[in-house]
Amino acid sequence: MGGMPLVVLSALRAANTGSSVVVATSSEVEDEILADTVRAHGLKCIRGSLNDVHSRFLVASEDMDDDEWIVRLTADNCFPDGAFIASLVDQAIERGLQYLGTSSPADGLPYGLSAEVFTVRALRAVSKTNLSESDREHVTPAIKREFGAEVARMEAASWPQLRCTVDTKSDYFRLLTLFSEIPAPLQTAWRELCEQLARQAGAAQFRIPWKQHPSGIVGAITLGTAQIGIQQYGRVNSKGQPSHKEAYQLLDTAVRHGVTHIDTASAYGNAEQRIGAHLSAGLAAEPTIITKLDPLADLADGATTVEVINAVEASVYKSLHALQVSQLPVLMLHRWNHYSSHGGLIWKTLCRLQEEGAIRQLGASVSSPMEAIEALEEASVTHLQIPFNLLDHRWRSESFQVARASRPDVVVYGRSAYLQGILIAEADAWPTGEGYDAKQIVGKLDSLVKYFGRKGRADLCIAYAQASDLVDTIVMGVETIAQLNENLLLGCQPPLSQSEVQLVNDTFCDAPVCLLDPSQWT
Repeated sequence: MGGMPLVVLSALRAANTGSSVVVATSSEVEDEILADTVRAHGLKCIRGSLNDVHSRFLVASEDMDDDEWIVRLTADNCFPDGAFIASLVDQAIERGLQYLGTSSPADGLPYGLSAEVFTVRALRAVSKTNLSESDREHVTPAIKREFGAEVARMEAASWPQLRCTVDTKSDYFRLLTLFSEIPAPLQTAWRELCEQLARQAGAAQFRIPWKQHPSGIVGAITLGTAQIGIQQYGRVNSKGQPSHKEAYQLLDTAVRHGVTHIDTASAYGNAEQRIGAHLSAGLAAEPTIITKLDPLADLADGATTVEVINAVEASVYKSLHALQVSQLPVLMLHRWNHYSSHGGLIWKTLCRLQEEGAIRQLGASVSSPMEAIEALEEASVTHLQIPFNLLDHRWRSESFQVARASRPDVVVYGRSAYLQGILIAEADAWPTGEGYDAKQIVGKLDSLVKYFGRKGRADLCIAYAQASDLVDTIVMGVETIAQLNENLLLGCQPPLSQSEVQLVNDTFCDAPVCLLDPSQWT
């Protein structure tokens, strides 16, 4: 990168105003080449434990005074320069802090333009405590717990839609092109690099809205992948399953515009395999992948203990293999009745697999408020998916809203914002059933669109869901890039006001369950 190894470029840019820089790597044999390379470029290198990175920082700072500042950078992070680092240290001193860090997108910086600054005193103080393996690997979690996790304020920074890290092949080639056009890669200011990155062909021009959830950043839209894996999914799907190349473009485009979660399932045809292939081939590693347990349709009600355990383990390890990961970030029950069926053995097996490290977090996909309330009562459930749209009055019940409010730690995903597409289709595409008039509902939707001044029914549906505090993110599946781009742009539109939400609720308060539940459609 810029005519030199990336780690060297990152280190020399950090040192371009005279700061002392140390490359702290492991003492494992595979890092011999790395150590030799940085030393050959005149950089200091210290080596230590592979997993206990905290101990490397203690060694690197052992000759420093307590009041001096340590700056932590990663070696695939080549945008920070001496001026960027100085601004963080100056801020930390002015604000009387022991720790200060960046946090995209909250600070307006591109993803990957990051650094942490903390005092030697803070590092040494937490080293005397009982640090977990994660604390030792990631260096600063214990410091942030002890001294606060304040975020830097970067004046006039407005690039949260950009990526300048080097996590993937596409990242690498994007920055390779950028630095090939930079005559002085070591001295070019970090802001100038950001401006040039924003001008690149194909650069994301916006980032969808997001919220700071207790579990981390959650984008307003979650990409659903049933259409990616199933030949013909959805009542109004006219395009069919996208090609392998088109599927990658959908995933990559979503992530580049701020989609933080991707929803899939074992039952979604070859969706898991496609996602896994694209992850391993260079799709950004940041999105959280949510998958679901196999529906276990072949598991008999009277199945033996061994049969139940085998079926659950087979589903989990099949998903691990398909997604090409060593741990499932989130696994949901695809059928809530599996929580209690077979004497609760299915759920107990998932909890054991979580303890063993095959699953990070557990959740559930439910179909009714009663199921959702039961799921929210289970402490191990930290992710919940519900059907949620402007026709579905069931979620307005007080009992569900109280249960939802009691679990702010749970990420709630609202699926069916378009009710499998019928809410944005004409009446003749709707299922037939008793208790409703499709033409009448479509007419009311169009009247509200006009009255609110929205762009169309799709805009109305998304704006309604985004106005709700019951869901954190909307699961939206697409067949084409055009559909994805439209949904992403609509996600950037302002949500409905609470008075507008109330008018929608008053307009649609009696839709029958046979319309709200696609499993009952004819």
